[in-house]
Parts: sequence; C-alpha cells; structure tokens
Amino acid sequence: MDLKVEVAEPRPETRRIMAVGDVNPCRHLAQALLTEDITHKGASLRNLLHGADLVVGNLEGPITDCEEKNPGQVWNLKMPPVLRNLISPFDGFSLANNHILDFGLKGLTDTFDNLDALGIKYCGAGRNAREAGLPAIFDLNGFRVSMIGMTDNNWDPSSFSHPGTNVWRGNKTADAIRKLRQNSDFVVVQIHQGYEFLNYPGPEEMQAAKRAIDAGADLVLGHHSHYIMGVTRRGKGAVAYGLGDFLLDKQHIPEAYRENARICAVFQFEIGRHQVLDWHITPCKTDQYGWPAPADDVLAASVDDQFQGLSRMLEDEKKTLQRFRNQASKNMLPYALGLLKYLFTRKGLRAMLLRLLRVRWVDINVMGHYCRRFAKRKK
Repeated sequence: MDLKVEVAEPRPETRRIMAVGDVNPCRHLAQALLTEDITHKGASLRNLLHGADLVVGNLEGPITDCEEKNPGQVWNLKMPPVLRNLISPFDGFSLANNHILDFGLKGLTDTFDNLDALGIKYCGAGRNAREAGLPAIFDLNGFRVSMIGMTDNNWDPSSFSHPGTNVWRGNKTADAIRKLRQNSDFVVVQIHQGYEFLNYPGPEEMQAAKRAIDAGADLVLGHHSHYIMGVTRRGKGAVAYGLGDFLLDKQHIPEAYRENARICAVFQFEIGRHQVLDWHITPCKTDQYGWPAPADDVLAASVDDQFQGLSRMLEDEKKTLQRFRNQASKNMLPYALGLLKYLFTRKGLRAMLLRLLRVRWVDINVMGHYCRRFAKRKK
C-alpha cells in the first residue's frame, strides 16, 4: 500500500515549493524499473510529492536513446525515454549540471523534446548561451515564480554558438537575476557545483549562494554532493546548500559512500512575495537501486536531527569551512585520486591530464589540509 505524505495546508497568502536533488533513473536503477509496474511506481512518487504548488529538481543527465557518448566523462548517465512518465509529478527541472551533455547535443535536444511532451519546464542548458540562460516561468494562480539554473564553469559551459550549460557570467548574470526579481513574485536559483560525498558547503558554494542572493534570488537550491546539507537564512531568503540525491542510480556510487547517499529528503519551503517564511524536510531513503520512499519513524527522526544540526552549523562559517576541509580531505581526495587512476588506465594519459586541468584553488587548499593532517599523524 502506498504511503501518502500528509502536509498541512498553506496559508492562503503563501505558496509551497517542494524541491529535491539529483533525478535520473539511469543505469542499474533503470534496469530494475523496467522489470516493475511503472504505473504503480509513478503513483507512489506522486503521493510522495503531493501537496505543493510547485515541484522542482535537478535532472542529472539527458532523457535519450542516443548511444554517442561524450568522451570527456568518466560515467555517462542517461534516462531511457520509456521511463519518462515517472517524472511527470515534477513541474520544473534545472539542467545545469555535469551530466546533461553526456550524450552531446543530440541527448540535450532529446531531453527538451521529452520534457516538452510531459509539460515540464526547464532551464540551465541550451543550444547556446542565450538559451541556456533563459528562466523557467511558473504561474501559481497569479503568483509568478522564475527559476534559473547554473553550474560550475568547468562543466560544459555554453557559448554564443556552442551548446552547453548556464554558468555565472559576472554582471550579466547578476543583472539578469535583478530583472527577474522585478518581474516576478519569487526567484529560485539552482546551483550544481562543489565536491561529492560531503555534508558541508565549501567556500565556492558559499560565495555562489551569496552572489545569487545579493543579486536578487529568494531561494538558492544546491546539489551535486549526493549528501544532504543544511538550510540557512540570508536576509528574507534562504539557501539550501545540498538537496542530496533523490531518484538516482546508487550502484555506480562507490560502496564506501553508498549507504549515506541513500538518505534523501523532500525539502519544503513555504514562501511569500520575495521571502521564504519557513522550511522543513520529509526524510526519505532509497532502495538499493535508488528509488525513494518515506523513511520510517526512527530513521526520519534521526535524519531530521542531522538536518537541524547541519543547519545550525551554517551559522558559524568558520566551523563550517573547517568541517568541509576535514570531510573533503577524508572523502573526496581519495575518491578523486581513484578517478585519475581510472581515467589513466581506461582512457589514457591525455584524459587524465585533461581532468587535472580542471583543478581549482580550493582543490589545492584541501590537498594542503590533507598533507598537514597526514604529517601530524606521522609524528
């Protein structure tokens, strides 16, 4: 029997947004779903996402049957079009992420066609920079919400004549957000960047969120880490630094991090005109393949306690960054070194060197922190 999540009715002058992290029923999860009753699965997802005026997420890869892979990726993720009705409960997606160009322009345009067929709006990627920067506009019974998506400058940025993702373009992007604010009741900015397998944002994520809010965003939604992070208030707005995974293949995630990545949540925000009034989460857990369901009472209480603690931690930026460096040097650094080894053995020296060209100052900082900790242990 499907478990329906009960939610309180919002006050008449407010609207409710539900937001989740990475969505892409691909690889092992897709194979498992193709053996099940898709209609039943879709109904359970609708029940889980029931009760909001707007449901949004991050579509972590294309919806396509295309077989021509982007050679620059370690893993190429895609959602089979035959499964597309599963995501029909969503109203909008950001496409600005590191997997949306996994199958090139063909995969991207197939995604547009599939989302258009479902009536789902999207933003964050396009055939050129102008198209990638266009907002998704939602009319919630006279309440206008605008949403844009952005990702790291290293991940397939679009240009004047080249397809790709939307990235921060200085004053041009800030001006675009200000204009959206003037013409909307509420502005959402989704940002996909940072390290994987962390519960704490790094300095670049904090700066990106501040930049978006200062330009006029009311709600910043972050993802990419696969783990849940906290939510903090900034002015009348709010920043959710990490929405975690929601509907994503878990078997391709390294076993050391897989169990934590199975913990996910539906983030709910009660909003008014250019303000976030309140928020809470509905804790969930995926099955071994990556399909989400509401957590039982014991796990839900534990996840909510963790979420509240992570949110309180964000009030102390210095401690947050310290925990970021500690967790990054413990989790992400060994994972990154493993990826370099994989690239070298599977795709050659050139592929490994191309990945190294994407190293940022924050990577060097984390490496230095790791070396200092290692030296202390050796004393």
